[in-house]
Amino acid sequence: MVNLEKLKEIIYFHNPWWTIQVVPQELLADYQRPILKTLLSYLDLERILVIKGPRRTGKTTLLYQMIDYLLKNGVESKNIFFLSFEDLVSRQDFDEITKVYQELTRRILFREKKVYFFLDEVQFLENWSFYLKRYFDKKYPIKFIVSGSSASLIRKGSESLAGRTVEEVILPFSFSEYLDYYLRNEKLKKEIWRIKKDFDFKKLPSKNSLIPYQTEVKILWEEYLNKGGFPHLFKVKEKILWEKILKEDVVEKVIYRDLVELYQIKKPPALENLFLYLSEHSSQLLNISSIANSLKLSREYTEKYIEYLKQAYLVFKLKRYSKSIETQIRRTEKCYLIDSGLMQLARTPNLGKCVETMVARHLMHRELYYYRNNYEIDMVLRMKEELIPIEVKYKDEITPSDLKGLLKFLETFKKKYAILVTKDLLKKEQKNGRSILYLPTWFFVMLT
Repeated sequence: MVNLEKLKEIIYFHNPWWTIQVVPQELLADYQRPILKTLLSYLDLERILVIKGPRRTGKTTLLYQMIDYLLKNGVESKNIFFLSFEDLVSRQDFDEITKVYQELTRRILFREKKVYFFLDEVQFLENWSFYLKRYFDKKYPIKFIVSGSSASLIRKGSESLAGRTVEEVILPFSFSEYLDYYLRNEKLKKEIWRIKKDFDFKKLPSKNSLIPYQTEVKILWEEYLNKGGFPHLFKVKEKILWEKILKEDVVEKVIYRDLVELYQIKKPPALENLFLYLSEHSSQLLNISSIANSLKLSREYTEKYIEYLKQAYLVFKLKRYSKSIETQIRRTEKCYLIDSGLMQLARTPNLGKCVETMVARHLMHRELYYYRNNYEIDMVLRMKEELIPIEVKYKDEITPSDLKGLLKFLETFKKKYAILVTKDLLKKEQKNGRSILYLPTWFFVMLT
């Protein structure tokens, strides 16, 4: 039974701008991610905006920043409604929620010019897509902006909303965002974006314009590689403390609360052990039988739990590159954690795996694969007709054996360019009539 008085209290609690006409500063954070501009551009689009991504990446903060923008641009405060469905009291029949909203604000929804509904962690609202579809199809003047940290439930809901949504994924901060957050240097920011804009995977880029900032950028890269890109940890300096917070806020809440509730998992410790195993083996091939034996899980549950972690955006996978789609589907996948900070929760975090993980994470929005056939290529980037092999060697003394796989790949697929991601080398080298582009890791991830 709906507790209307409690629901009213919760709604007032989540909408302080109804009373004070502004978003409290402590909800806004002191940094705006570049993605905010994109999200704001969707506000006039006749689509439901779906914002998804892992926990603690700043999705809710972005919602508050969008609300702040609307208030500053003349939208009446009570025409902006926010509700988080993490709160059990909020998980009511959505029609009941809209009735309470209309009662509290004295607005009749279908008569309003436009009302903005911000629904946070919407996957916890049962049948959320059914309600949104109904209001959308009835042409109610409601702009829905929803967020969620469960890929499977968001995708399932979005399937019934086909043609009605636009989606954005919010990940932990990229390295260029991390630099911008810490340095707050407009000149450097413009320079990074200029180099990004002109960056060509086939040409040797220049980092001369970054020389005045290079020492500071490298220090921040080492810190970013170690701590990762979860923004709520940026001001926590003590390693023991940020590891504790990261484990509690991201891993334990996802595994012991979100996934248990969403998928009725009976043995969450087994899922946590699997996550810790993947933390130590990020960037490696997924040998399901070996993992199942190590953790004393069945193969069926191992595969299922890995998929749950993927749906929670804690891990992502790469398929093996092949000209045959059928072969791609049948081959073993590689698995990466979404952020190198999470890898610090492993018993023995490996620097090389952390670096490769962060390179893959910065390329995952592109068409990315790995390759293996008597030799292995860490990543293969497909861009239209281009096929670019990428190897990660976090060192500056490169031996002929380090290039062997790249040269074989170029010869096999008759390609002319390859990328070797190093610790600090920047040069272009010709080998057997083919070009190897050496790029420092910090520079490469800054541009991708």
